[in-house]
This record gives sequence, C-alpha cells and structure tokens, in this order.
Amino acid sequence: MPLYLPTAVVEGRNIVQSPLRIATGRWRMSVSASEGVDLAQLVQPSGMALRSSRMDACGRWFAAAATLVACISPTAQKPSLPFVPSAREPHVEPSLTVVGAPPSNLPQPDARPNVVLFTIDSLRADMPWSGYPRAIAPRLTELAKRCVTYERAYATASHTAPSVASILFGRYASELERDGFFSSVYPTTLRGFPSLLGDAGIRTLAGHAHEYMRRSGFARGFQSYDIVAGLLPAANADPNQTSRRLAALAQNQLDALGDLDGPPGAEPSFFAWYHFVDPHAEWLVPPKSENIPSFGPKIRDRYDAEVYLTDKYVGAVLDHVATKPWAGRTVVLVTSDHGEAVGDHGQLHHGYEVWESLVRVPLLVCVPGVPPRKIGTPRSLIDLGPTILDIFGVAVPAEYRGQSLLPEVRGEEQDLRDVLVDLPANDLSFARRALVREKTKIVYVGESRRRLLYDLENDPEERLPIRSGPLYDQEVSRLVEAEGRLREVKPHT
Repeated sequence: MPLYLPTAVVEGRNIVQSPLRIATGRWRMSVSASEGVDLAQLVQPSGMALRSSRMDACGRWFAAAATLVACISPTAQKPSLPFVPSAREPHVEPSLTVVGAPPSNLPQPDARPNVVLFTIDSLRADMPWSGYPRAIAPRLTELAKRCVTYERAYATASHTAPSVASILFGRYASELERDGFFSSVYPTTLRGFPSLLGDAGIRTLAGHAHEYMRRSGFARGFQSYDIVAGLLPAANADPNQTSRRLAALAQNQLDALGDLDGPPGAEPSFFAWYHFVDPHAEWLVPPKSENIPSFGPKIRDRYDAEVYLTDKYVGAVLDHVATKPWAGRTVVLVTSDHGEAVGDHGQLHHGYEVWESLVRVPLLVCVPGVPPRKIGTPRSLIDLGPTILDIFGVAVPAEYRGQSLLPEVRGEEQDLRDVLVDLPANDLSFARRALVREKTKIVYVGESRRRLLYDLENDPEERLPIRSGPLYDQEVSRLVEAEGRLREVKPHT
C-alpha cells in the first residue's frame, strides 16, 4: 500500500528525516515531523464519510489523507471461516487433493486450468523456506515443499503503485500513463491481462483489503471485485487487520463459482486474485483469540507476527480450494508486491530505494503435476502476467515486457536475462533504477545521477558500493542500454 516517512537520501544512504509530504490523490499537503494533523479538518469529497485520525512524531505515523473510503460499520456481520489450525494445534492435511500437491497424473490435456494468485503486501524474501530461522509462515512453508520456488524473484519497484501496475499492465512503471503521485492512479485507457482473460471467456474475480487498489484502476478487468467491509480509512500505515475477513470474502467468491461443471473438456476456467495486506505497517498485535505466537516487542518481531497471521488465513483459503472438485487443475501463485526494510539501511518501511530487502520477494509457482524444485536464476514479476496468460493459452501482447515462466517451471532450460527494477520519480521521491544480474546489481540514483555497483555474491547486504573499474563500466553500459529500451511516458498531474 502507499507508504510514508520519506527520508533525504544521498547516493543510496538515508541521512536525515525530511518533512512529510502527503499525496492525497488530487490533493497535496506538507507536514513537518513535529506537527499533528486532524483529518477531520481536511476538505472531504462529497458523499464520503471520514473518521478523525492523527499523526504524531513518535514514530507512529497514522493515516494521512491519500485514500478516503466510505466508512462501513465495523460491526457488520463477518462470514464464518472453516477450521484453521492454530500455532498450538497439529496441522492435519485434508484428505482431498491439496492445492499445489502433484497428483499422480498430469491433468487431462482438454481440462482447462484455473489460477489463484495470492499477493501478500510487504512480504520479504527471507521467509522460512529460504532460510529465515523463525517459523513465521508454516502454511506457506508446507506449500513451498510442493511447488517451484524462485529464490531470486524481484518486484519491478519497491512500493505498491508501480509494482502492481507493472504486473497487471505488462510494462514497466515508467512506460505507463499515470499521474505523478506516489499513490498513482492509472487511466482507463490501460487494459491489463485480467481484461484479456475476460475477452477469452475466463472468469475473473478479486478480493482486496484496501481501497487504494480500486481507486488506482487495478479493479478494471475483474468481473467480480470485492473489498472487505469495515475498513478504517488509511492512506499510508494500515490500521486494520483484515486477513480473517479477506479469507472469508475469498471463500464466498469461490463458492459462488459453484463446481464449474460442464461437458467433459469444456469446464469453464477462472482467475482469482487475493491481496493480503496485514504485513504492511502499522504492525498491530493480533488478538489473543488468533493464537499467534508472540515473537517479541521489536519491529521485526511485530512484523513477523502479522506475517504469521496472514499465513494462517492464506492457508484457510488454500484448504477451502482443496475441497473443490476443480482443485486438481488449479495453479496457485504466491508472491508480494515488494519487500519491507524493518530497519535495513536505516529504513523502516518500503519505497524510495531499491535495496534487496525492498525489491526481492518470494515467488511460489504451484502447478499440478510439476515436481517441486528451486530456481536460483534471477527473475522479475514483470513475467507474472505473461505466465498467467500462457497458463490459459491466451496470447501475450507484443508490448508486454516479460516472458512466461511456464516453460522453465515445467523443466525447460533457464536462460540468463537481466532483471530491471524501475522506480520512477513522483511527488515524494526521486527516481531509482537497478539492473540485477547473476552476481551484480547496478543502481541509478536519480537526485545525483550517479550509478553504484554492488557485488551481491560477496556483499549481499549492499554495504560496499563500487564506483569505478572495468566491471563498473561494463555494468553501467548494460544499465544505460536497458534504460534506452524503455518507452518512457511523462506523468500527468
């Protein structure tokens, strides 16, 4: 989701806290760190109810005013959920086919697939299945054992707007029409891959837990697009815990599909997208009734607890899918729109920079009949749209920048290709770009126009920038060439 707490940056190093500038869709305002803002004093668009909220200077920056939503009563009845194993209860696999588990035989050639995409906001790449020592995601860890796991997947940007836009619309953020705000809005002229799926007769549905996704234009192309009820309005930090409600919403949507019955070989297909938000700040303590382990009071501890909460309810949706007769022909994808700093390089959250902790993300690709394995070749989420189109047999538009991952998921040889991270400038931050290769990463710093090289093999935490030398010159040339291939579009205001 949109982020906050911009910092002044010189060549990739945070040096001082700058005044907060809040992008509010078509509004803008500036607030210094010593000020509080009563949102009730802001002018409101007609027809919208706005709860009063404040920001303070104690490190807890509450909702500003970027995204205003109608206040739905939080006491609205919540749909019931199936049993979900808690941290203290043994997990028993369902007797039916588990999503992502390879069945004994490949699906019949005439069976049309389904795809369920989970994006988990702010989910870092260092998860338990990639070596993180805490068991903060037991359900996804089990799923990873049955899937193709990309160990070096990259978002195209370090915050939601440009990252999700590039996934949906198939091009880098700099190439897309947009306004010039941090929380960008994209025009109706852009048609994403969900629209192409709909054109091909595939049902498209989505469930979300933040109003920004709809306001930005990311709801277009979905025949069913629902947002959880009872959200407190929030622009930056998210004051809601929504995983339980989003899981219930997802289950209701999937139930509404029915059994997808049809003549043999002609079963209808669907694409479903669910974006879980809870790992995004602010990091709230889950209720005791959720039985979430307490990892401690520190920032990473609180972040880990919300990852655990989210994992629990992603698991609930997976269990629900597993009860359906179409589970055996359903592909599951799990990834994130970006990572989260939680203190790396002196940064708490995300956006503004392209550090590894901000742009490396998990990526699980679970295709029935495909054996699990790990792929260490760098790959970009720009490939996600083409992959989903390929799964359904829908042609990938020529202007799409990515390539389908499906052939290599099924075992074909993986080619080496550069990964581009594209973070265009906006009203809150300068431009950043990075070109990631097998062992190196070259970063463009917009405000100084300098380029910094990192040896990711020997300096994975990006502490020792290289500023000259033959390798530096070579990687700068590759980045310049990649930038030259971009068909950049200037933002409008």
